[in-house]
Amino acid sequence: LEPAVAVDRTTASVTYHHAGERLESETFVAWGRNAPTGQPATNALLLESALTLARGTLLYGRVERIDKDDLLPAGSANGGRAFPITKVTAGISVDIAEFGHARFSTGAQGSLHSVGAALAQDYGEHPWGASVYVRVRLVP
Repeated sequence: LEPAVAVDRTTASVTYHHAGERLESETFVAWGRNAPTGQPATNALLLESALTLARGTLLYGRVERIDKDDLLPAGSANGGRAFPITKVTAGISVDIAEFGHARFSTGAQGSLHSVGAALAQDYGEHPWGASVYVRVRLVP
């Protein structure tokens, strides 16, 4: 954040939910734009979807496309330049136990980024990440 810079922010989003007898799905799309005074505007787009299959099994995916202008130091050759970054994430979560008002699930997800040739030297050609997790949710 820069206190001396005014930023016009614009956002829009849409959510869709479908509940069927055997499966349930949700999809979310969002777009955002930051337009700082005297600087180029940056945009972001998000598509996220989840599909609940058999009882307690959730498949999900997410695609993000964002312009980032803070990835390199300000004094470097490309410092302050906005770069398009794309990230794709997919995962699965499975309920494994319920005790009282707590439901436990375990899952795994993986992400792959596309940073473009200008950032490959600093971030690698296709940075990636993966995680395995345990989640606890309160249930009625």
